[in-house]
Amino acid sequence: MILNNKERLGLIQTIIELNENLYEKYGVIDYQFSYGTDGLVDVVHFNSEVLWQSCDDDRYFDDLTNEYEAFKPFLIQKLNKYLKSLEYYL
Repeated sequence: MILNNKERLGLIQTIIELNENLYEKYGVIDYQFSYGTDGLVDVVHFNSEVLWQSCDDDRYFDDLTNEYEAFKPFLIQKLNKYLKSLEYYL
């Protein structure tokens, strides 16, 4: 899936909001959400962990509305799953 400019801006705004939420809750921390693109593939990281990439969009797609799940709840869910996997190693 290639994001259009409106979707890209929405994704970037979501990342800003998530990082602001982290700052408000924990203060300055070393880990944060980040966004990158090569112009074709868009990627969201938390630190170095890839949470989402446009070439393999695993968000829920609703056939009735013809829309993907919103980024914010999806990224929070992916982050929680990633953090839960770290507990396994501790």
